[in-house]
Order: sequence, then C-alpha cells, then structure tokens
Amino acid sequence: MNKPEPSPVHLEKTKYCDIRHPDILKTIADIAPTDMPDIDKRLSIFHFVRDQISSGMDVFQITASDVLKRGMGGCSGKAVLCVTLMRAAGIPCRFAVSDLTRDVFLVIMKNRLTMRAFNHLPETLPHIMPLIWTGSEWARAEVSFDKKIYEACYKEAYDWDIDWDGITDVTPLVDLCVTPFEFMDDIDESIDNNFGRYIPPVLMSRVLFGIGNTYVDMLRKRRRPKKG
Repeated sequence: MNKPEPSPVHLEKTKYCDIRHPDILKTIADIAPTDMPDIDKRLSIFHFVRDQISSGMDVFQITASDVLKRGMGGCSGKAVLCVTLMRAAGIPCRFAVSDLTRDVFLVIMKNRLTMRAFNHLPETLPHIMPLIWTGSEWARAEVSFDKKIYEACYKEAYDWDIDWDGITDVTPLVDLCVTPFEFMDDIDESIDNNFGRYIPPVLMSRVLFGIGNTYVDMLRKRRRPKKG
C-alpha cells in the first residue's frame, strides 16, 4: 500500500474536499498549526474528526465544510472531512473504499422506526476511510465511530480497537467489508453517483436518516460503558 508516492493530487482541493473554505482553515489553525510535527498533526486531526464530529447517517453529497458545520456525519462525510483537513494541513491523503454489509447498523437499530430506516438501505453500502501518508507508507485510519457511540453500543458486541498510532492501519470494520479496498485519489464523481447504489432522494433520505440519528443520539446520551 506504499504506492503511489505522494504527489500534488493528494493535496488538492475538490468539490467535496473544500480545503480552502474559511471554516476548514480556521479549524486547522486551531488543531494542527504549522509548527506542529506531522505525526501530531495526523493524530490531532484523526481524534478531532472521530470524536468531535458525531457518528450518524447522512447523504453522500455533502462537503467537508458542511460536515464540519453540522458536527455530524456518516462514514463518507467524516472521511471526506478527515481527508480535507489532512490536505489543508499539508498531509497527503486519499481514500480507501470498500463495500460494507448494512448489518453493522443492527447494533443500534432496535425499534420500529429505526428499523424502517434500516430497511431502506441497500444490502451493502460503500464504506469510505481516509488513507493517510505517514511519511513512508499509506495507512487506513477509521474515523466513522465517535468514541461515545462506540463504547455505548459497539464495544460489547465487537470489542474493536478504534485508536490510531498515527503510523499503522486501524481498520475495525474490515471484517464486515465484503469486497477488497479500492484506493482512490478523488471520490467526487463516485459521491455524485451514490457509488452506483440506489439511495432514496435526498429529502427522503434526510427524513429517514434523521429518525435513526435521533435514536442514536439518545443512545449516546443515555447508555454508559460498563465499568471494568
């Protein structure tokens, strides 16, 4: 996975990776200033996106700055934000994309309304992760699950390792991915085409996903990890 070597394309602005947006630049100045060592920049951005941007479901067609403003995103939105912040900080970054079984959501879809949202999802969904240059190779770094929702809902079922050392892969969902990862420099076209999947129209999706997200927020606030 150490090829290709980083190039200017891995630092470029795209429609969804809007690295020059004022909110992106302000965030980078706050969490990864220019005098910070690169490994600390990588870890600071990783933890910011993983934990300060709440995990939820959303449409694919959302820019990094909008994810930042909303404070919530699905795997696609959070990955796009992470890639954008990395690029804005001068860290080459691209995307790792695979197909993920929708069964990953069954841990949190526990009532009639959330199951209605679940049943509108395709059997598999594209799963997007940041692929980050560490100085000698590319590393996949999963940012989908914020720590609160992981500890409240997923830890007991899966006991994944979701922490990253800034150097090697952290891929807790890999066992639920049903296709090999494809590595991409730019996913704008794939996002515009819903990664080739049927997804309900944006308005309908936002309503359905809103139901699921409301319930997930309740779990995040009310459930606590077991002590010990």
